[in-house]
Amino acid sequence: MISSSAPQPAFTSSETLPDLDIDIGRGIDFYKWAVCGFALLIFGIFIALGFWRTHLDIVERQTTLATDTAAAVDSILERVETPLPKLAALVGRDCDAAHAALVSATDAVPYLRGAMLIRRGRTYCATNTALVDSPLTSWFPQSTATTPQYRLKLGTPVRPGFPLLMMFYPGATADSGVILVVEGTYFQDMLRYAQHFGMTGISLSTGHDIMGHDSTGYDRLSTDGTLTTAPAGQETARRTDIAHAMHHPLNVEMHASAELRDAIRKRELLVFVPIGLIVSVLAAVLGLTTLAPRRRLLRTVRMGLKRNEFFVHYQPLIALRTGECIGIEALLRWNHPRWGPIGPGSFIGTVEATALIVPVTRVVVARAFAEMARHGIPDHLHVAFNLAPRHLMTDQIVADIAQAMANGTVRKHPLILEITERHLIEDHAISVRTFDALKALGISLAIDDFGTENNSITQLQDFRFDFLKIDQRFVAELDRDRLDIVKGIVAMARQLNLQVIAEGVETERQATHLRELGIDYAQGFYYAHPMSAESLKNWLGTRQPAVVLH
Repeated sequence: MISSSAPQPAFTSSETLPDLDIDIGRGIDFYKWAVCGFALLIFGIFIALGFWRTHLDIVERQTTLATDTAAAVDSILERVETPLPKLAALVGRDCDAAHAALVSATDAVPYLRGAMLIRRGRTYCATNTALVDSPLTSWFPQSTATTPQYRLKLGTPVRPGFPLLMMFYPGATADSGVILVVEGTYFQDMLRYAQHFGMTGISLSTGHDIMGHDSTGYDRLSTDGTLTTAPAGQETARRTDIAHAMHHPLNVEMHASAELRDAIRKRELLVFVPIGLIVSVLAAVLGLTTLAPRRRLLRTVRMGLKRNEFFVHYQPLIALRTGECIGIEALLRWNHPRWGPIGPGSFIGTVEATALIVPVTRVVVARAFAEMARHGIPDHLHVAFNLAPRHLMTDQIVADIAQAMANGTVRKHPLILEITERHLIEDHAISVRTFDALKALGISLAIDDFGTENNSITQLQDFRFDFLKIDQRFVAELDRDRLDIVKGIVAMARQLNLQVIAEGVETERQATHLRELGIDYAQGFYYAHPMSAESLKNWLGTRQPAVVLH
């Protein structure tokens, strides 16, 4: 009885459904797009995980290799420094007396190329006598420091072009001490070795000088601190890992090459892309599989409306004080040609959530009034119909009923519309407005399944109900003589001037307790099962005349 478009004919016996595929399809298509979007999101997450794993792997490789190289540099220098105590003791002695000891102390030390003794800011004794009488500042411009100094050099005057690491250890004064000369090719070999692991822009730095090995295979050395070993364009775009030697002020720096990055990225994506694809496809299949039964059900219901597979049964409403029938509730039933009888619990919840509830409700109302007129059901009997949430979200229900009253489709039977209380809170303002309009048409309102949701007295007052229906779960408790809940509901209803209907009555014991509690009306299998209009006529013929429900 609701439409989101232009007004439809109210309660016609043959309901046409020209746009129902569109109404159903919109909700289903949105769900399909949502499922596909979620699947793509999952796939994107796995792609991102692949790139994140690539980043972590590259950082780990750079850090590990740089740290290992720095540790190897430390190890070399510690071995080179082994004779340092003996050499420091020679500082100040004449070269003639110290030279033999100088040569003896350095000859057997691996990696050490030579040594020089410094006095008054000049070399006065060296393993290579050609280096004697050189100013200290020619090797170490900042020779006034009192801590060891390290410089990378492109050879000596005697042997130019061969890289060296020179280390100055000050003695008792800043202008005296020992210089150790280490063969630079050992460090170059270590830097080249890192290249085999996919590194580029590899360098050893003293803070002033940089010895580098680039991806072209050429060794480079800068003694002014300006050499950049990272490949062009990668200084800011690529991450750099620098490892510090533990015991010496030297740094090892290296970058993962573009080839290594690409290889790692391909390897990780080859793992994460298939997994992400499988998981996203499974998610989509699961979501669409969940959707498929719902979509099939809705289309089957639609075909059932066209084929007149739906029919109406009627359950009597009994006045407990007199035992007489004073009304009926119209209940939807479905007899599928293949599946047989289908209970409303199997489909009505799904149908209520879509626009399909509109023609379904119209069919129920139109068919009920047509059948009651055809079988001569007494006009004074109230007829109750259930409203779905969508009926409360628009005033179309009001327009439908007003039109039906005007053209005589809704005949003399007083109407009761039943609303389950959980539907009232979805849009309180719209629901109140719809209720007020229905009340203005002289329609009675009942709150169904009371006590099963989070209700409030304020809510009951706002909606101006006429009847309150106690849920059958509370009625069943009466068989165990548990009266407190029902008694409390009745007391509250009396305070709000509501008449009380008990539903789902199945035993004499329940009926007796309901009468004792002063409940007005009841319905359930104890009185009568839902039946066809013809059976209702026959059933009514066996009972006394009814009294009108006020």
